Amino acid sequence: MKRQLLTATLATAALAFVAPATADAATATTHRTGTAQHDPCHDGSGGHDHGDHRDHGDHRDHVSKQDATWLKQASASDLFEIASSRVVLQRAKRADVRAFAEHLVMDHTKAYLAKAKLADKLHVSISRHLSPAQQEQLAALRSAHRGAFDEAYLKAQVAGHKVAVAGTKLEVENGSNDAVQGEAKKELPVISGHLATAKKLLAGSSGHSH
Repeated sequence: MKRQLLTATLATAALAFVAPATADAATATTHRTGTAQHDPCHDGSGGHDHGDHRDHGDHRDHVSKQDATWLKQASASDLFEIASSRVVLQRAKRADVRAFAEHLVMDHTKAYLAKAKLADKLHVSISRHLSPAQQEQLAALRSAHRGAFDEAYLKAQVAGHKVAVAGTKLEVENGSNDAVQGEAKKELPVISGHLATAKKLLAGSSGHSH
């Protein structure tokens, strides 16, 4: 039961990743025709005017709500993957799980930096620190019983990466900005690989059980 509660807790953060983007998918699609209204994401910092590129016939530079949502949600996911995987490097029993976590730290750090650069250029606010909810989930991971730790982490990775893949596919299919959509296309095979590896490692968990 404790193991199930830990897995559910770790997976909760990922569930927020795709929901806002799903709601915006239809709206983002209309940006391709240049008929949708410009709806940038505001973060209370005064806002930035990206301009209405429709008059110039250059919609692909437009930052849609879908683009901004993906940048914000995916960057938040990166931060949690980096932090949680660093905990795994200290606590995991299995060498292959530690190697996987090390891979995630490298890949998600690279992905976060790329999105942060894009966000700065496009004047989109993204996560710079873990949210309070993510901090709680990280605390739950740190306090997990070591015997249940590896399997719980892997189950959370499978659940989280399924959501991340779905959200990134939405950006690939419905994004309006070439640069943001291009980053999503670049990251999609990487996180899909993470999902496949997590599933494989989880399938081998029974062989490591005592």
